[in-house]
Amino acid sequence: RSLHTLMPQTKRHSEFEPTRPAPPPLEHFTRPRSRLPPTASPGPWIALAPVLFSLVSASGAEGHRMSSKVSPRPVLGYWAIRGLAEPIRLLHAYLEVDLEEHRYGAPMLPAGDRPISAWPETKRQLAHDMALPNLPYYIDGRVKLSEAASIMRYVCERRAPGMLRPDLFEDKLEAAARHDQVLTFLFGANAALRAFHYGYLPQTRLSREKEADGRTGSLYFKDARSEQAVSAMAAVTEEQILDALKAGGVGIHGNAPTSEATSAINGPFIFGRDPCAADFLLYEHVQLARCSAPQIADREEVKRFCEAFERLPGVLDYLDSDRRVTVPFNAPVGPFGASMDPSRPYAVKDQ
Repeated sequence: RSLHTLMPQTKRHSEFEPTRPAPPPLEHFTRPRSRLPPTASPGPWIALAPVLFSLVSASGAEGHRMSSKVSPRPVLGYWAIRGLAEPIRLLHAYLEVDLEEHRYGAPMLPAGDRPISAWPETKRQLAHDMALPNLPYYIDGRVKLSEAASIMRYVCERRAPGMLRPDLFEDKLEAAARHDQVLTFLFGANAALRAFHYGYLPQTRLSREKEADGRTGSLYFKDARSEQAVSAMAAVTEEQILDALKAGGVGIHGNAPTSEATSAINGPFIFGRDPCAADFLLYEHVQLARCSAPQIADREEVKRFCEAFERLPGVLDYLDSDRRVTVPFNAPVGPFGASMDPSRPYAVKDQ
């Protein structure tokens, strides 16, 4: 099985020659402008895989406005992988919000700036005033959150509320619900794909049992790397990605859920010309999917979406920056998404 290889610092989806007209020019995209003062960047795994864990026992410019009460430098804590944090990082880059990152995983993970062993103690400290402490965690002043979906919703609601309510719908409640429908769908699809990549379903024991022996436990999939299993999962993943891309146009001007549904939204993103929070999750989900189903990147609809996303202000600079975590996608213990080679980020791990 051949996989695409890619140099993330030099080429991405732009290396594919589109068969449709190029996306709208950069100036057609709107981007919420942050009111944060410029500050210097401090520089420098679903949860970390059980095996490794055992080692430590209104849309548009007018709607996208940041509250002046927002802390100037929120903190994002996560493993030094792409994982569940990458959509959050991309979102902050687009919103021009400087992040202080706590990246756990040193020395195993190249981008780590904190040892693996530091996380259990940090978790105990966070438990004093954070509900459900976990990775990723997010601290913005007195607000302390975990769970990637909650973090993304909070960031948008606080800084760019239009990104949660696409302007295709007159009813703002319907707009928020339609967007949340896609976001929830994508988080479910992403969790399933990541579990398949690891070859097991993590976090399947009681907390007290995990704390007693330092292992998370898991339900292992049989023959997760078989040709049949990989092919079946690739088909499901491709279907889900295409469904998400079509979701924004369904029901607009009477459109049915077909490939023509996107014609009503007049833009490359899920809900049209301007990106919403769900687009940031979808983009990274596509990249993750390429680790086990590289053919997905050849779909015309997917190429068009990714090319437009990569041209967004802020995102373009972030993808080319050295502050980005390029590899690995997942904890480097499963067969897929575990490449530690930045020149081959989608490569399958040797058996």
